[in-house]
Amino acid sequence: MGTDHLQGKDPYQVLGVPSTATPEDLRQAYRRLARRYHPDKNPQGEAVFAEIASAYGLLSDPERRLRHDLERQSAPPGQAVADGHRTTPAPETTTASTGRTAAAPPGGPYGDRPRGRRARPEPGDRPEDPLARLERLYGPRPTVGTAVKLVLFHLPAGGFLSVLASAFITVSMGDAARDLGRSAAVLVWLALWSVLVAAKVRLWLLYRRVSGSGGR
Repeated sequence: MGTDHLQGKDPYQVLGVPSTATPEDLRQAYRRLARRYHPDKNPQGEAVFAEIASAYGLLSDPERRLRHDLERQSAPPGQAVADGHRTTPAPETTTASTGRTAAAPPGGPYGDRPRGRRARPEPGDRPEDPLARLERLYGPRPTVGTAVKLVLFHLPAGGFLSVLASAFITVSMGDAARDLGRSAAVLVWLALWSVLVAAKVRLWLLYRRVSGSGGR
């Protein structure tokens, strides 16, 4: 998803979450706002929904979010950042009913109060080390031990449980149905395992890139 629809707005403010929000906080905020402004339920909410989708697309991508946060930390006060590019947001919003301008409501442009964790200060107050931020939001750096665990534990354990579950489900069916069920269960598990491995590899590459750039 691009950021054209943000029009210089801070994606954290669009979703109504603090910059310390976890991936789960982002998902909850996106689902809450999407239910309210999805064009299928709110014909006038198409533009708003596009902003929400763009903000979530940026912040749900670890690499784009890290780049955005680093640029946000170094941006002058009052200047917004969209996908690593500094912009100058409009400080006021226009109401469709009266045509008058008014300051945006607290907690986000759509009246939602920020939700999520506020245990740490905002980046503008005290810049957080990029590696520490990565670990806090997405977990520790994948290591050789992580790869060994994925191959020697998760892969066979998940395959065994999948076959066992399919055997219980197809216990009253014939041999052909049971064999098909086992094969389907194994294929589904391999697909899920591949997604997990891809996520770990991507996180490892992101850690490596941040470490190689000295956290800048």
